Amino acid sequence: MSEFKTLLEEVRSVCRSHARAEDKMAQICHMLQEVDGYDWVGFYLVDPDRHDSLVLGPHVGSDNPHKELVFGKGVCGQVAERQTTIVVDKVADELNYLSLDPAVKSEIVLPLFRQGRLAGMLDVESVTEARFGDRDRLFLEEVCLQMTDQI
Repeated sequence: MSEFKTLLEEVRSVCRSHARAEDKMAQICHMLQEVDGYDWVGFYLVDPDRHDSLVLGPHVGSDNPHKELVFGKGVCGQVAERQTTIVVDKVADELNYLSLDPAVKSEIVLPLFRQGRLAGMLDVESVTEARFGDRDRLFLEEVCLQMTDQI
């Protein structure tokens, strides 16, 4: 838990900085990828031209992510529709999962808000099945809370 406490302080520091939103997200991706089992970390943002789709933002990990996602499709699209966190312990069992990397075994996706409206999401994937427990969820929800109105 101390690892998460230290990381959360670093996230707060990044969010308080005067950096551009994109730079803040990129820094946070790199920091989160240091957590064991957080193999791909990235942001998807609500497309400003089409409010029913998401576009890829800053990310680290596999260099072949989906560039655009439609609301309702895949785990990210489901989070966009429901505006709530979704944890998938075994992506192979998820019917509405959009796979690009067969090594990915589990995923957590969390919504991000700006002025009370959905602005995007934080997506974390792991090559370990059932990687994301309650501690991860609480930690990542706090990261997202710190990012409210930052993007």
